[in-house]
Amino acid sequence: RLHLSLADWATTLRIFLDGAGVLLPSSLERILTVPPERGAMAMGWMPAAGLPGASYGMQGSNTAWIATALLSADRRRAVAVVANDGRSRLFGATARFAAQLLEST
Repeated sequence: RLHLSLADWATTLRIFLDGAGVLLPSSLERILTVPPERGAMAMGWMPAAGLPGASYGMQGSNTAWIATALLSADRRRAVAVVANDGRSRLFGATARFAAQLLEST
C-alpha cells in the first residue's frame, strides 16, 4: 500500500521503465512476475490483458480517489490517471483512458 504525492508516484513509475537503471533488470522482473500461488497479481502490478499497448497495470483507491498506472508494452513509457471519485466502477474507465493515452504518445 502506497500513499504518495503525484510527483512521487511519477518518480516511482519511472523505476519500472526499461533503461531507468534504478533497479537491476532481474529485480524488476521479480516485482512484475505473478507467482503461481498468488493468482493474478504480482507485487502490486498485474498483466494488462485486454488493454492495447500496455504490458502491466496498477490500480488503487482510498474510496475518495482512484489511481491507475500502465506501462507500455516496450516498458519505455508509463501513464498515470487519477480521478477524484473513488467508486470501484471507475476502475475500468480509468484503465481504458490510461490505455488510450498510452497509445497516443
